[in-house]
Amino acid sequence: MRQVGVDGGGSMKGSMRYVTARRHRVMATAVVALTAAAFLPLGGAAKATATFAFKRFAGADRYDTARLLAQSTFGGGATDA
Repeated sequence: MRQVGVDGGGSMKGSMRYVTARRHRVMATAVVALTAAAFLPLGGAAKATATFAFKRFAGADRYDTARLLAQSTFGGGATDA
């Protein structure tokens, strides 16, 4: 009687290697596909606005520029700090 799965005849090692290699290929393909799908844009294309513009703050030095930026962003702020 022939024994299947034992090293001495009728071994399934080659078959198991094929299944393991195929499983690794399938998993690698799935990982690559999911990674690629994560980088696909979910929304539509970005649209430009004709009225968009940056506001430039120019102070006498960097501290004055920071002060102007803070006043513009946060308003007058607290009178006492």
